[in-house]
Amino acid sequence: MTDGTALGIDIGGTKTLAALVGSDGGAGPVDEIPTRASSGASRVLADALGLALTTAGNRRIDTVGIGAAGVIDHRTGRVLSATDALPGWKGTDLWSAFREAFPGASVRVVNDVQAFTLAEARHGAARGAGTVLGVTVGTGIGGALVVHEQLHWGAHDAAGHFGHVLVPGAEGRRCPCGKAGHLEAVASGTAMTDLFREAGGTAGSLRDVDRAAAAGDSAARAVLHRGAEALGVALGSFANVFDPDLVVIGGGVAGLGQWWLDRVRTAARATTIPAVGDLRIEASTVGAAAVAVGAVSAARSLADPVPARPPGSRGALMSIALIPLDERPVCTQLPASVARIAGLDCALPPAKALPSIRQPGDPGVLAGWLQERVGTSGHLVVSLEGLGFGGLIPSRIGDESASDVLGRWSALDHPGATVFGFTLVPRTPDSLDAMEEPSYWNPYGPALHRLSGALATGKGVEEARSALPEEVRRDWLGRRMRQHTLALAALELTGRSVIDHLVVGIDDASQRSLSATDQEALEGWVERLELGGRALVQPGADEIGAVLVARACLDVLGTSTPRIGVLCADPGTLERVAPYESTTVRETIRRQIESAGAVADFDGGNGANTGGWDAVLVVHAPEAPRTPHADWAVSPQESNDTAAAAATAQLVLGAAATGAPVVGLADVHRPNGADPALIAALDERGAWRQLSSFAAWNTAGNTVGTVAAQLVATCAGRAAGTYNPDEARLALARRVVEDYGWMSVERARVRAELGSNPELHDSVEPADTRNPVLRSAEDRLNAVLERPGFEGIHLSGLTLPWHRTFEIDFTLGANR
Repeated sequence: MTDGTALGIDIGGTKTLAALVGSDGGAGPVDEIPTRASSGASRVLADALGLALTTAGNRRIDTVGIGAAGVIDHRTGRVLSATDALPGWKGTDLWSAFREAFPGASVRVVNDVQAFTLAEARHGAARGAGTVLGVTVGTGIGGALVVHEQLHWGAHDAAGHFGHVLVPGAEGRRCPCGKAGHLEAVASGTAMTDLFREAGGTAGSLRDVDRAAAAGDSAARAVLHRGAEALGVALGSFANVFDPDLVVIGGGVAGLGQWWLDRVRTAARATTIPAVGDLRIEASTVGAAAVAVGAVSAARSLADPVPARPPGSRGALMSIALIPLDERPVCTQLPASVARIAGLDCALPPAKALPSIRQPGDPGVLAGWLQERVGTSGHLVVSLEGLGFGGLIPSRIGDESASDVLGRWSALDHPGATVFGFTLVPRTPDSLDAMEEPSYWNPYGPALHRLSGALATGKGVEEARSALPEEVRRDWLGRRMRQHTLALAALELTGRSVIDHLVVGIDDASQRSLSATDQEALEGWVERLELGGRALVQPGADEIGAVLVARACLDVLGTSTPRIGVLCADPGTLERVAPYESTTVRETIRRQIESAGAVADFDGGNGANTGGWDAVLVVHAPEAPRTPHADWAVSPQESNDTAAAAATAQLVLGAAATGAPVVGLADVHRPNGADPALIAALDERGAWRQLSSFAAWNTAGNTVGTVAAQLVATCAGRAAGTYNPDEARLALARRVVEDYGWMSVERARVRAELGSNPELHDSVEPADTRNPVLRSAEDRLNAVLERPGFEGIHLSGLTLPWHRTFEIDFTLGANR
């Protein structure tokens, strides 16, 4: 079972269980933890997510099924109601939390007893039966109805709540649901334990009651007999209504043994009408993981939910489909989060179709998936590297010809759908690291970087060429020529309206490089083809999917173009060129905001004009250029500019105070992390509650694009009445944890503890909290959330998606 790609989760009032599930219904490995119900819904959810990620390990999960206590809306995966056994559970959005944790996977949430019954109907005691009643008797009592292996939901998703029917002998006893006289008040494990105590017995659990009965305690026997007979009467009544082929019973109370089951059968048959007098009642056979098995079975047979269209929306369909650049969280989870901020859904391909680092995804499966999504998603956001090569790294190392890739791009031609495409001008990093590049990058990466500069400027070309073998030069230049040809083809497709909006990202460049030369050439063709705002060439790469999802949100919801004011405490610094980029920071900001579908306004001065803007983007000024480039993981923090940080923090407060409804902060002071001085200044002023979005990751383009996308999604959602403030708060918390807590603080410490080579990307095993170094880091990262504005948010399941410390993944759980 170790290669299973389906994961089942059982969230009950007493325990939480996760298991890999095979197509035959077999489960293993199985992991289990106590459910900390008294700690609240956010802790229960965070624990469940952490357990799921631990069980999944490094496997690629393509199906996730969750069976959870409570009444579950099977269309949205949200808890509609729950008993006091799980305080605060009502309203918990399980689907979104697990979809974020497992991007690309098919995720379904059903009630735990529905999952149990489906497992027994398809793989267990009721296999082959036409009509099956499933009942679990444990902390509470639940039920479900399966007809011909299909769950019967009921009008309110509450079909099968058998524990809440009136039965003789329960009169006056209060049920956890708040009513009195229900079956659960006398026949559940909790109820029978309470009844024994009330009769003078001493018991901490039902097991103690069972032991007392076995030892001859008459009160214990009376309690157990009362519960079994009440359950039997109820089951006999249900049989009179549903005429089932079989009733299957599971749960902890069923562990009382054969005598208990026989007593249930006797009471049931004494209640049935003659026509159903041969009622079969059997114990479950799937085992302890039945709920997990059944939840996976439901996920495999049901499509992912698509949110209902909100009142007054003018978009054609409420779902956006995304083919991401690759499988990393910034390429999958970030765009999905942007859509959720606006109140929309962003559908992702199955995990098996996406790449795994250097292993390409499956372009054929991606094309087929895109064709299927056109029926439910009128807006398609497509990475052309993802569709053409199967991912970012495969586009750098793959041997496909331009004609091969163009053939795969034919899947973009969907009349009636709006297609947002993006492609990249490849980078030439000054590094020996070959993890993301052709294998010859070690040792020839720095020499290729010098050749790029020489060819761009015309200076020192022969010297640069002589430092490289001819076959390396030819292969590298051939790949660049192919990618340039494909970028021109993408512009041509935009001119023919196969692609409606195109972004060409310049991936990690400098002003004197072939990337900058290619950028200038492509910009010339944008002008010649008169593509105007339909095609933009700009710094950035990983964030572009999120940027275009934000633009799609505007289109889906039919809202007007937002106007975003740009403020910087030292506006002159926006004329600097940030590290790894080929244009000024001001130009990067303008193009990222326009790519997201908004308009940038730099004329606000000190922020007095905020009343005329839909949102404000505050920019933490880039530091003066230094050689070599610095980043927060390796540069001493003593060099922080506290005055600049204080001025930026004050600008955030000023923008909020003068009436800006939405404020975002882009920290481009230094690459690869947040300025610790800025974080301290925001803390001192209590400014986090004033922010709708924040970013400080990797390059200026990555950072600005992220904030622009979140601001646009917020504006779209607010205008349409679909804005999700809980998602916006989680998105803000995620960036603070990752961009500051990890990149600026923990990453250097973790690398030192692991003994990583400072010149290369590291390779970490295990890449999750089974590694004690990462387990300690997770504890410290939770402390980052101990700030006003992030109350009740917990982090769990820290992993390294690419088995290196450059990026992390984790799950956030929040009070709902």
